Amino acid sequence: MKKNKGKQAKKRMSFLERKPQAENWLAHFNDDENKDIVKCYRKKFAVDRLKAVDELQRLGVKLTKEQIAKEKKAVKAHQQSLINRKRNKKRKNLKQKLNH
Repeated sequence: MKKNKGKQAKKRMSFLERKPQAENWLAHFNDDENKDIVKCYRKKFAVDRLKAVDELQRLGVKLTKEQIAKEKKAVKAHQQSLINRKRNKKRKNLKQKLNH
């Protein structure tokens, strides 16, 4: 039985371990205008948005400033949603305590 299968194995890989696979994937990536290379890379190698941008650039992919800004904005929005979710949970718990 194989160990470290699936996404968990990919998450544990460092960039140097992932690089040969990434280069192979990149060579076979169909560069359609409908496909977002950052999103496809993230899903394929189970990395976060900014790591995907960094690794693609290290692999020689030219990303536009708009693509990079889009990913940074998405990360910021996600962080803000986590903060809001935590704040709302605290409010809900406080209301429940006051009602009892």
